[in-house]
Amino acid sequence: MALTAESSDDGRTDVPGGLTRPVERVLVVGAGIAGLTVANALARAGTECVVLEARGRAGGRLHTADLAGSPVDLGGSWIHMPAGNPMSAFARQAGVPCHSANPVPEMAGFDCAESRRLSAAEAEAVLALYDEVFPEAAGHLAAGLGPDASAADGIEAFVAAADLAPGPARRARQMLCGVIEAESADLAERQSLRWMWNEIEPKIFRYSCLTSSMLRSTRPRAGTSQTMSSV
Repeated sequence: MALTAESSDDGRTDVPGGLTRPVERVLVVGAGIAGLTVANALARAGTECVVLEARGRAGGRLHTADLAGSPVDLGGSWIHMPAGNPMSAFARQAGVPCHSANPVPEMAGFDCAESRRLSAAEAEAVLALYDEVFPEAAGHLAAGLGPDASAADGIEAFVAAADLAPGPARRARQMLCGVIEAESADLAERQSLRWMWNEIEPKIFRYSCLTSSMLRSTRPRAGTSQTMSSV
């Protein structure tokens, strides 16, 4: 399989500077994606290299296993922000099909407190709070609450100002706290409202691409059900 340098890396064919003497031979420890990328760049620069891997396979955390006859990605299933991502170009070059992983069109919500499934409009409204409404209000909330305000402080102020009915208010609070804590791997009370969204992540790219093997492994089989999300 022929991969052009421009499609899988930045296209450079030189070894980075700053070395005290010419590079004759390089030992790369680990045949994961980082190690293989380095080895690829060295080889294109005409430098001899050896890749040392402890496992009996290459790929590191990128590994597809067979589970009951279906390929399941144990790592490397997602290409986040695929537009302009070099991994998207590499997947095309390697012949790995990708599919949209935007869950919103098929997402459903269930309100456990009210023991009912949310309507499509209700589910869409809850998702819009995180995708659009709350992020747009975060700057104003942070300015009013001060630099030491937590994400939890911002959520409470946001829900209070929205003057929502009890049900929608509870769902809004749960949605915002749940997603923020999932992304931060910590309580919303310990997350800074001021610095919560300090990365460029356009909404159009928020949902990633899913490799075809992962897509097949997540499709429900006969006699089973699949829940995308619940509130």
